[in-house]
Amino acid sequence: MVDSQIPDDAPVCLDEIYAMLRGMIIQQIILKDSVRVGMESAQFNGPGEMLAFYTFAALRNLIGAHATVTEEMLLTELRAWYAANAIPVSEAEFLELQKFIANAFGAPPLDAQAARSERQYVEKIVRRFINTRMIKRGVQSVLTNSDTNPNTAAGGLDEKLNRWTKAAQAVKFIGRPIVSGALMPEWGSPIQLPPAPEVTSLPWVDKYIGGFRAGDVIGLLGPTSGGKSTLMAIAATRMAQNYSARGENKLAIFIGYEDGAEKTNHLFWSAAAHIDRNLLVSGADFWANCSTKDNPKEYDKRLPENRNGRIVTGEKERWILTRPWLDKHFVFLDFSAAGATGYGSGGVAEISAVLSALSEARGMEIGFVAIDYAVLLINRELSNDRRTKNLEQIWRQVQQLPDDLRTRVAVPTGCSIMLAHQLAGSDIKKIPAYRYVTHFDAQGSKAFAENVHACLCINHRDPETRVSTINWSKIRAAVPATPFGLIRLDDTIVDAHLVNDDYVASESSRRIIKKNEAGLVLPDDPTTRRKNRFGDGGVDTFGSDL
Repeated sequence: MVDSQIPDDAPVCLDEIYAMLRGMIIQQIILKDSVRVGMESAQFNGPGEMLAFYTFAALRNLIGAHATVTEEMLLTELRAWYAANAIPVSEAEFLELQKFIANAFGAPPLDAQAARSERQYVEKIVRRFINTRMIKRGVQSVLTNSDTNPNTAAGGLDEKLNRWTKAAQAVKFIGRPIVSGALMPEWGSPIQLPPAPEVTSLPWVDKYIGGFRAGDVIGLLGPTSGGKSTLMAIAATRMAQNYSARGENKLAIFIGYEDGAEKTNHLFWSAAAHIDRNLLVSGADFWANCSTKDNPKEYDKRLPENRNGRIVTGEKERWILTRPWLDKHFVFLDFSAAGATGYGSGGVAEISAVLSALSEARGMEIGFVAIDYAVLLINRELSNDRRTKNLEQIWRQVQQLPDDLRTRVAVPTGCSIMLAHQLAGSDIKKIPAYRYVTHFDAQGSKAFAENVHACLCINHRDPETRVSTINWSKIRAAVPATPFGLIRLDDTIVDAHLVNDDYVASESSRRIIKKNEAGLVLPDDPTTRRKNRFGDGGVDTFGSDL
C-alpha cells in the first residue's frame, strides 16, 4: 500500500530499492519510464547497493535494446559479467541475486486491486529515488558549481536548471502510459458509448437533461428555504421507487450535513408515500389521524391513483405499500456531525468509504446519491484538518468538490450524484422571484458549476402563486428546446410539479405577464390556466428585469 504520509523527497532504504527493482521486472513500463527520465546505475551508490547497481545496469541495457526483458535475457547478461569478474561479489551473493530475479519473474498474478496497489507503491519509491538521487543532487551540483566558478554563464545555469525541472515533472508520470482516449475502433468492433440517461419519472429532470447518467454530478443551486432539500428528497425517493419497480439491486442515498433524521425523515416519508407532511410534523397522534381508503381526506382524492372517483388508497394503505421498497432501496446517512453517527468530518474520502461499506453490507449497488449540501461538507472537513483551519480558501474547495465527487465516487461506483449548493444570500435577495437565476448570479456559484455536468438553478417562490422559476443554466449532455421552466412545490405532500403549461395567475403574476416577463399568454378569464408560450415560437424575455 502507498503511504501518502511519506514525502516524495524522503530517502530510500535498501529494502525499498529491491522492492523497486522487483516492480520494474514485473511491470516493465515503470522501468522504461525510469530510464527515459534519466535513472542511471551510478545512482545506486549507497551502502549494500552493489548488486542493485549491476541489476539495474543490466535492465537498462536490455530495455534499451529490446521491447521487453525476459528472465533468461537478464540472467544471461549478469552471468556474463560475473564470469568476466566484472561483478565483485561472492558466489553466495550472486546466487541470492539469481534467486531474487527468478522469484520476481515467477511471481503469481495479482487481482486488479492488489496489482494497482503494488504498482502505486513501486511508483512512489521510484519518484523518491529519482527526486533524491538524481534531481536534488543534480540541482545541488549545478548550484555548487555556479558558486565556485564565477565564470559560469547564466544561460548555461538556466539550461541545466530547466532540464532538471522537466525531469522533476516527468517523474510524476512514472509507470503511467500516455495514450489517446479517442482511438477509433476497427469497423464492426464494439464501441464504448457514453452511459444512457436513466429516466427518473421526474418531469423537471427528464424534460431537460433526459434523466440521470451514471458517473455524472448534477449541481442544484438555490436560496435559503428555496426547496433544494425538498427537490433532492423527491429525487432520491423516486429513484428508490424506480429501482424497486424495475427489480434493480440498487440503492438511492441521501447524505445530510445540516439536519439529522428527526428533522429530515418527514421529507422522505411524505415524498415516498404521499403522506401529508404537516401531519408528520404536527406533534399530533400520527397513526390515529391517518386516513384510509374508506375514509379519505380531500387531498387523497386528488392523488393520481385515487382519481376518476375511485379511491384506491388512503394514508394508511400508502404507508403500508411504501415501507418495503423504501426500507430496501433508500438510505439516509446522517452526516450532521451528531455524536451518535460518527460521520460528518471526512469529506469526499469519508463519503467514498461509507458508501463502499454500505454497498458491501447490503450486497447492493449505489445508484443515486443526493448530498445536502456542499459548503457544509467542505467546512466540516476543513475545520477538522489542523492544516486548513483558515477557511478563506473555501471557494477553491467549492470548485474542486464536484470533480472530487465524480472521480472518487460517481465514476468508480457508476452512480449519479446530485449536489446542493446555497446561493449567497446577499446576491440572491436582489433577484426578484419572477427572474430565472443562473450560476453566474451569486458569489462562488460559477466556480461550483464549472465541474458539474448539469446545473439546476431554482429561485425564491412567488409568494402568491407558490411557483418557482427553474433554469438548467449548464447542460453538457442534452440540449432542450429551452432550459427555462416553472415549478410548484406541493404544500401538502413533498412533491414538485412542472407547471410550464399549467400556471394559475394571481395579481402578481398578471403584472409579470403584462410585461411579458413570464412568456405566458393571458386569456380573458384571469382564473383560466395559462398556456406557456415557449413552444409557440414566442420570444422568452422572462429573465430580463422589469
